[in-house]
Amino acid sequence: MLMTNGFIEQNQADPLQVEIARGMFVRTRENQELGLTAAVVVDPDSGQVTHFLLIQPFEWPTYRLVPVRFICWVKQGVIQLDLDSHIIESFPLFV
Repeated sequence: MLMTNGFIEQNQADPLQVEIARGMFVRTRENQELGLTAAVVVDPDSGQVTHFLLIQPFEWPTYRLVPVRFICWVKQGVIQLDLDSHIIESFPLFV
């Protein structure tokens, strides 16, 4: 189920939950900007956020489903991924 926002645990050592919301900037581990969050995917049975929808602002916008397990940290409107930019192309398109 697509939602405008949701909460995840930032890491297993720190159970503090952080919000992922529409319009947050998404960056790679080399600090390259990939795009913005368009939505979060919530498992209807567990209520857990499993993925977020990344919009890449090209001439024709591209939407990709990114698993939340690749998030390093979230702060001040930015999601930092533990991925290189070329890996994002392997994630499924959302149409």
